[in-house]
Amino acid sequence: EFWSKEKAIKELYQYLESYREHNQRPAVWMPQLAELSQEGYSKLFRASSRFEKLPCVSVFSSIGNQNKDILSIAGLVPFREWRFFESQLQLLVEMRHYFDLHHNGSEEF
Repeated sequence: EFWSKEKAIKELYQYLESYREHNQRPAVWMPQLAELSQEGYSKLFRASSRFEKLPCVSVFSSIGNQNKDILSIAGLVPFREWRFFESQLQLLVEMRHYFDLHHNGSEEF
């Protein structure tokens, strides 16, 4: 199967949207490449790993003129920056669940 830079970015955005729907993680956070592989997205993992070497299918694409990684081209937040925020988000999700379960959704004690 032929992979281009455009296809890799399109597939990455689709993965992120799916992940957002199922795991409530913002779709602007770049996943770790190992995460892609572990979740069965081995083709996307390989394309992301060698993104700079992938061809562009459109001669009019501005992607081809840039020597940047997929993270930069796609405009995503790197893992090292968002992992802290994800832990805070997870805490808030768990707190909401706790209040719903034990206090009928009220945050007052």
